[in-house]
Amino acid sequence: MNTTLETPAFAHLAAQTMREQLFCFSTGSEFLRHLLAHASSTAFSSEYLRQFKQSWNCLVDDDYVKSFTKRQRRIAKYVHCSEGLVLSLDNTVSTSTRYNTISGGQVRTYPYAEVQFLHNPIFQAILDCDIACASAYLGTIDLKISCQIFRLIAREDGTPTPITVGKHKDETEWVALHFIDAQNIVGAETYLYDNEMVFLPGSDIVLSSFLDTLYFDDTKIFHETTAIAQKEAKQFAARDVLIITAEAQ
Repeated sequence: MNTTLETPAFAHLAAQTMREQLFCFSTGSEFLRHLLAHASSTAFSSEYLRQFKQSWNCLVDDDYVKSFTKRQRRIAKYVHCSEGLVLSLDNTVSTSTRYNTISGGQVRTYPYAEVQFLHNPIFQAILDCDIACASAYLGTIDLKISCQIFRLIAREDGTPTPITVGKHKDETEWVALHFIDAQNIVGAETYLYDNEMVFLPGSDIVLSSFLDTLYFDDTKIFHETTAIAQKEAKQFAARDVLIITAEAQ
């Protein structure tokens, strides 16, 4: 998506692009330009940015996938309606075994996002934008929203560390994948396919700049991201992302 992101137009443009090609990609610079047009002048200060990125150093090991990969996570959930946005204290995640062969079929409990993260103006600006985009695409402001704060850590022995279990679905209607940061990694190429497993042209994407953003309709596509590995051997390597999903209530 190469366009100037103006005030109310971004959400409608993203929704239109998703209807036409089932996904929408925005570079980090484009996405940030939109956020800055709506946030206060101090929202993206160096201190708020430092605090925002620091949140990925305070995640907790995801023991549900430890036999498959090394992932750390916190979550947050909201309900959005005409009266506004309400934080939910539900800290569970569940998926079916149809698309999740590792931890599907069980109710998983995760630690909640820290208060400082939830109140960070950068997170709030991203969440506001995603709500607008999801509402425009789904045709309703009544949404259930889930936020997943992920860090994937590359294995110390240098072997590839899987991100996804091949082509799969997250089992929700609307997905936003925001790239936050990466240290010393190679890999992490994302590919999208329609429900007939046909590759979607232009969907071979590497998220590599802060706030590179990928929106997609999870009901109509499968997605996969290739494994990561250490670029420099025996040095810490990780990939940080923020995933926000929405579905109509």
